[in-house]
Amino acid sequence: MPYTIVVGVNESVPSSLAVRWSAARAAAMNGDAELILVHVLDAGSELPASAAREVRREASSVLKHAAQLAQQSRPNLTVRTDLRVGNVIDALLAAAVDANLIVVGTHKTGFIRGRSMGTRSLRIAAAARVPVVVVPESSRGPRSGIVVGVEESDEGMIALEFAANEAASTGQELTLIRAWDTPRRVGVDLEITVSDLESAYAADSKHALAGAVTVVHRRFPHLITRSRQVRRRAAEALLDAAASASLLVIGETRHASDQPSLGDVGHDVLINIVGPTVIVHSIPATVANSQSSHAIRPTTGAAFAGPAQSPQPDMT
Repeated sequence: MPYTIVVGVNESVPSSLAVRWSAARAAAMNGDAELILVHVLDAGSELPASAAREVRREASSVLKHAAQLAQQSRPNLTVRTDLRVGNVIDALLAAAVDANLIVVGTHKTGFIRGRSMGTRSLRIAAAARVPVVVVPESSRGPRSGIVVGVEESDEGMIALEFAANEAASTGQELTLIRAWDTPRRVGVDLEITVSDLESAYAADSKHALAGAVTVVHRRFPHLITRSRQVRRRAAEALLDAAASASLLVIGETRHASDQPSLGDVGHDVLINIVGPTVIVHSIPATVANSQSSHAIRPTTGAAFAGPAQSPQPDMT
């Protein structure tokens, strides 16, 4: 089956950027990919028949323009359109139930109704069962490199896997960021100082980065990889590192909840988004077991570990 990218489209500038980004991403799959462009009409609108026909005509025009935009940049790309009626988030997630990736555009402020996905992008990223790429209006211009945060967790390993695959398939450098911070003071009852904590955090950060580089080079021994530890809040460090990157990768755990939400890092990054950003999910067994058998599920870090090979020197 082809690698399927579902793109939420409307008449906004971020939507056009999301379509262009998706077309370029699909082209990197060497012809084994397709775009499905989805436009959603509000089911709550009560309109006369003539007005409803005009709304559908305009919606079809939006989809036609988006398809032309995708094929102008990648003429041989397979593009399909899908016009749906209903709640935007629910309809887009339903359209992507068997997809590999969802892409949406957003204005940075996220409060302009009718012109972008806005804060909907956060809700889509939290609820989706597949990776979600959010493309902001600020992502215009040349960009290069893949950035990922390093965390010793299931979601951290899945984010690392996604980022390394993306860098290798697109021929870009991979930058690993390990952010750490220490409390400004410690309790008086603890026989430990802030300096002790700083040394411990720095050592742990160095160890985590070295382990991540080793994991990447087992699979991609020739991939140019840079690593950096930053004493800052994780979201701030990642945003700075990704200011000119082609993609920032964030790992999140999807919890069993009627109202799924992002973690602090994913939320803060998307609210202050600086460039194309993907949220990938680690799904606990309790959630995965409740999903339908045909849903696309993220791979686990175990699948990433390949035979050991001599890694190239780390470039810091």
